[in-house]
Amino acid sequence: MVSYIWQTNIKIFFAQDEIIEFLKEDADMKYGKWKRVMGALLAASLICASLVGCSKGGAAENSNEGGGTDGSSQGNETQDAGEQTMGRFLEEELDIGGVFGNIFDMKKLEDGSVRIAGSDGNNGLKGVWDSKDAGATWEKAFDFPDELQDGNDAWMDYAALSPDGQIVCAYNSAVDGGVKSVLYLVDKEGKASQIPFELPQSGEKEALDIILNLQFPVNDQIILQNGAGTVYQVNVSDGSVKYTYEIDTSQGDFQVHAVGNTLMAQDASQVIIYDMQTGEQKSFEEALNKGASENGLYSAVDTMDAGGSVYCLSRGGLYHYKFGGSVMEQLIDGNMNSLGAPACYPIALTMIDGQNLLVAANDTNATSGTGIAVYKYTYSADTPAKPDKELKMYSLYDNKEIRQSITRFQKEHTDVYVNYQAALSEENGMTVSDALKTLTTEIMAGNGPDVLLLDGMPVETYIEKGVLKDLSALIKESGGSYFENILNAYQDAQGQMCAVPARFTIPMIQAGSAYFTPGEDFNAFTERKDTMVNMLPKNVVEKFWYTCGAAWQKEDKTLDETKITEFLTKLKNAYGEYDSSLEDVNT
Repeated sequence: MVSYIWQTNIKIFFAQDEIIEFLKEDADMKYGKWKRVMGALLAASLICASLVGCSKGGAAENSNEGGGTDGSSQGNETQDAGEQTMGRFLEEELDIGGVFGNIFDMKKLEDGSVRIAGSDGNNGLKGVWDSKDAGATWEKAFDFPDELQDGNDAWMDYAALSPDGQIVCAYNSAVDGGVKSVLYLVDKEGKASQIPFELPQSGEKEALDIILNLQFPVNDQIILQNGAGTVYQVNVSDGSVKYTYEIDTSQGDFQVHAVGNTLMAQDASQVIIYDMQTGEQKSFEEALNKGASENGLYSAVDTMDAGGSVYCLSRGGLYHYKFGGSVMEQLIDGNMNSLGAPACYPIALTMIDGQNLLVAANDTNATSGTGIAVYKYTYSADTPAKPDKELKMYSLYDNKEIRQSITRFQKEHTDVYVNYQAALSEENGMTVSDALKTLTTEIMAGNGPDVLLLDGMPVETYIEKGVLKDLSALIKESGGSYFENILNAYQDAQGQMCAVPARFTIPMIQAGSAYFTPGEDFNAFTERKDTMVNMLPKNVVEKFWYTCGAAWQKEDKTLDETKITEFLTKLKNAYGEYDSSLEDVNT
């Protein structure tokens, strides 16, 4: 029996907390005494959602998660058939005793303490915080000097920590109609001095005067990047440029990361490596390039062996690679924690040791009021690498809001793994028709997903076939306040609530009386010529098809060509003649 949520023409949002509660109920019921699957109401922007109760939770599969500092796996020894692989990093959001407005950098220092350079979320002051117990408690070390605090026409965009606790800052000032970046060095006690460095000039002065990346990998060398993409290696002592890197990547945009004396420039398909001691490019490393292509751009990196190997964060989680090696190992699966959430943007990665690490992130799901959080990941040898309880989720198209809900749910229920599959992607080339046929076959065989996000699937047919689960009990238990006429829009002949709109839209027109009379319908409105002449045609069609599109479908589920033609003809009359000059104005 399938539970289902459908989208109609009006928006109604279920709060994310309610989504989590339904997921929670689903997991509890599935693995409870009766092992029956309850539906989950999932709200999503611009799509509908739906639930299926078909699959059985399988045993955890072998995983690479939980790697050691030498690239070997922790707790992932070979298991006998039927035994569960153990070992996983567990996530905890740290209580830092206050709130950060921003975190520029976070690093484990040579003395073993952890230092953060950031801004206070209460007063906006830039400063430094230290922890001597791997992030458990934090103390304010000092505020930056007054000359480095934000002013009316001056501000700090970037700051980076060195291994011995110094900070290099890029302080911006508005000058001559542009922006100029100046480098400052703040020593370990908080005293500031200007580094005598100026970005080299060329014809692109405005772009070159801005520093857009700043790193401090070793105590005497700074890596920075200007607005044109050129990377400079700068001596801290005198501000001289030691090496200039003109990064030539095949995919356009690239990320630059420095670990020890190794510089990494990553684009969508490869990682170019440079030796910072010589300034020369090293040979390409196949395993690193393969990992970069599969895992996406790395948001933060760190090392524990002076750059002999690198730990990398991406949407896929945490990866470890030893330069010159043949394998890029996944240590943490981002699908089971905040790292893979669409709203989580890691700022800095700090490896405490092989079994503990910290991640500073901008995450709207964090408990912090500012969304700036510090997560701690601790390896647990007694926790299954993959939970033995599994919920399968399926949709035609990938959905960020659903991924957010999954992340929050799994953080609270570490014993449940939510396996989310989006059927259609550019890589697999599958069509909607193929996906629906495969899905139907799986459901009929009892092997379908537990939770189905029904984005573009035939709700009426599913109701007629009697395969949709009654959602009445779940709606009642949610305690929410909903519009009854919307909730009951998809009741079947027996009065069961087979589908519930995840949201609905109310069409609204704002116009002067010369163009619109309150209460008139689409036909009357479109009889007037040239009422929307200054709008882009694409936007006009999008605004009206939401409310008119439902009338284009025939009883046999095919589109009525006559009604579509009539709709476009009337809309063209109201729009008038197209002015191609609008393309330049709106691009």
